[in-house]
Amino acid sequence: MPPGPGSDLLAAGCRIVALLGLLAPDAPAAPRPVRTPSAVAPSTGATGDLREAVAAVRPAYVRLLVEHRPSGVDLQSRTGRATLTSISGLLIDDRGHVLTMGDALIEADLVSAETDDGEITLCDVVGYDPETAVGVVRLVAPREATFAVAPADEVEPGLPVFSLGNPFGLGTTVTAGHVTGVGRTIDVRGVEMTDLLQVSMAMNPGDQGGPIADADGRVLGVMLTRYLGQPEVTSTVEPQGISFALPIETALGIARRMIEAYAEAAAPVTGDRPWVGVRVRPIEDDVLKSQLRLAPEQGILVERVFQGSPAMNAGLRMHDVVVRFGAEPVRGLQHFGGLVRSLDVGEQVELVVVRGGEKRTLRLVVGAR
Repeated sequence: MPPGPGSDLLAAGCRIVALLGLLAPDAPAAPRPVRTPSAVAPSTGATGDLREAVAAVRPAYVRLLVEHRPSGVDLQSRTGRATLTSISGLLIDDRGHVLTMGDALIEADLVSAETDDGEITLCDVVGYDPETAVGVVRLVAPREATFAVAPADEVEPGLPVFSLGNPFGLGTTVTAGHVTGVGRTIDVRGVEMTDLLQVSMAMNPGDQGGPIADADGRVLGVMLTRYLGQPEVTSTVEPQGISFALPIETALGIARRMIEAYAEAAAPVTGDRPWVGVRVRPIEDDVLKSQLRLAPEQGILVERVFQGSPAMNAGLRMHDVVVRFGAEPVRGLQHFGGLVRSLDVGEQVELVVVRGGEKRTLRLVVGAR
């Protein structure tokens, strides 16, 4: 995806900071990749006390402050009034890269970060993906904090979780709740976003980008948005306790590609993500599962195939049942999403579907979105 106008403005913002002598020297050309779930620290096992789980995640939590200056501001005299926006983030590698969410990074003039131990440092903007709202910044003073990742197939409704955020700039705040839904599809600023987690915690300004973790201290998502509802309903009733999060594997995959692209371009970038082009749902008919001889959690039903998508080009059809993707049997929506996110754009993968009672093998080339 070619960088848009916002990327040019982000680059200009970073150059302004460099002129003030606030940014660090250029980083080496090849930053280490973002940690993947297999490379993160093991689970803490702290299922009996939420305080231990919080303590396992807090070292990686970062409070970000984004400054936007109105056009014509005199940087020497500091005339004019800047707009300050608080968001949250998560340290994801030993080079100081911070995963965050939200469009506050667009046209940012200055980004600073405060880590859990109170250290404050400035940041370079690495990139922002307008479709998923994933953003990445890099601490000028690099540091590392490890965290564990919850397996996607263990994330299900009813799972106790907590989030870390900075509501209204009050400081690091822990909010407990539950996963209330998985595989959600909602409209965010005119973009259809799929495979989201629904959680019961309220989301306030400053919470976006904060981690959501389980009682073992394993991160499973990052706060994306609160539910705005439907105009005809929410004009009189405001939604309460309905927020959505991007699965951590999705966010880490997008962030990794941004960091790699930034190392080549040396300027803020936008990120492409793997795309198959289907809408799927669980198989809720036990009789159908029995007829197809599927395990209880195996297989997903194709609800829609998007026009011109990699799935359509591969021959996938509505009502196909996907039972295998690559080398692995498909174990539900979350697992399927994780398998897609683990692939690179342009990679070819075999999938096995059941159509009309017969198994078929299709070859799909992963696209970009």
